Amino acid sequence: MSSAVAGTPLIRRLLDELSARGAVEFHPLTAHSVEPPASEANAFELVVRRPNTDRFVETVQRLGFKEAGAATARKRPGGVRYFAYDPRADGFVQLRVRFEPEPGVDGSEERKRRCDRRKAAARVRTSGGLLIALVGADGAGKSSALDALSGWLSPHFRVARIHMGKPRWSWITVPIKATLKVLRGLGLSRGWGSTEGTAADGVPVGLGPLLWHVTTARDRCRAYRRARRLVERGALVLCDRFPLHELASMDGPRAGSLPGASRSRLTRLLTRLEERYYAAIGRPDLLLVLRVRPEVALGRRPEDPAVRVRQRAQEILEVDWSSAGAHVVNADRPMAVLHRELKSWIWTQI
Repeated sequence: MSSAVAGTPLIRRLLDELSARGAVEFHPLTAHSVEPPASEANAFELVVRRPNTDRFVETVQRLGFKEAGAATARKRPGGVRYFAYDPRADGFVQLRVRFEPEPGVDGSEERKRRCDRRKAAARVRTSGGLLIALVGADGAGKSSALDALSGWLSPHFRVARIHMGKPRWSWITVPIKATLKVLRGLGLSRGWGSTEGTAADGVPVGLGPLLWHVTTARDRCRAYRRARRLVERGALVLCDRFPLHELASMDGPRAGSLPGASRSRLTRLLTRLEERYYAAIGRPDLLLVLRVRPEVALGRRPEDPAVRVRQRAQEILEVDWSSAGAHVVNADRPMAVLHRELKSWIWTQI
């Protein structure tokens, strides 16, 4: 076994499980012999001899290797390729696999077997992508985590990023919110143009905040539908924040909590419309919750309003996420440690 294998625990474990004499031949590949982005990771070539093919495929799948093909961003000709995430090295290990024909089997039979293997693999790979949501308070590290995950996954999968907390404005939203911003800038936000206030302060705030919150809900619903369309095409969609019924202070309905929201027929109509938009937003496929203590969040975001940062961090700490199907991560730790844990868990799910 070469020195390269000695320094690659995942490959060493694979070869240990394929220890039958003559089952495989192993060759480390130099960077220049592997197409990008394989040159950015440990790359190896395996020659698998019959009749060890089924055992090999079962072993690589159990160890977390995935076949490069329909689910990946790039298809490369020549041989079968597998890759896996190695959390110890915080990088990918890639395999170029060549299957030798079984003695006594002619070429046509061998091609038929290869075709059957690829069809079986394609049925798994083309089942669709995933909608992955990261939820956390300000200062939990969502943006840096999404940057790391996007850069890590993009060379191998189709990846899209959508900000569900601040969705892209639609053509209906632009004139409404632009007008509200101008009124606020001119000091005319009292009454119709105000976008502040809740039922707790008892200040009637007019139609402005209702329109603001309803258009925000509509844009979030549109962003969710766009995310689902991308998932159906096989993409991995990374969402920054996500509307959840478990969280009252983040990315959920607001119109009903405004003072005077139920006093007129119009305000009741807008409140129901906002609720309808949020009801159309389903759950993400994978939910990652970054829990951070309020004092840590405040240290990372000193420029943000302290009351808001503390409230959001405390709310996420107090929620019981066990029944929400969420993977909860301690975000108090250094970002590098946090990113490795997120990558390791996501790799087991995709």
